[in-house]
Amino acid sequence: MKKLCLIIFVTCLQSVTQAQTATALKDSSKYFADQIVDSKIPVLVDFWAPWCGPCKMLTPILNELEKNYHGKVLFLRINIDIHQRIASYFNISSIPAIIIIDHAAVSKVLMGYRPKPDYISALDSVIAVTSSTPPAAPTTPQDLQKKK
Repeated sequence: MKKLCLIIFVTCLQSVTQAQTATALKDSSKYFADQIVDSKIPVLVDFWAPWCGPCKMLTPILNELEKNYHGKVLFLRINIDIHQRIASYFNISSIPAIIIIDHAAVSKVLMGYRPKPDYISALDSVIAVTSSTPPAAPTTPQDLQKKK
């Protein structure tokens, strides 16, 4: 259903006038931010761009994982050309970039194209932790890198 809403949103976004475009894009960034923060299940955020070859290679893998993890993980795709502020917040410097967020805290960061088992392992580890521990305090990607 969320995918359908996003498709409808994108279709509506394409039909707005130039004067409304900036406002509509700002609103869609808020939509993504709200989805990430308010989710009761882990969120896999795929930062991508239409011109990115590795992103195109990753799409079928993520589509399959989205089906396999339906109801356990929310999948969001964020086009960095459109949503630059969100990409900047997460310090996305190369794509594809996958960030897995659980209870508004960054749990895993996977940069670049990786084999499918890497994504499965990351998702499974986050789901295992989610089911056994209470929510953590919100963190940013910078906080996660400091812990390494």
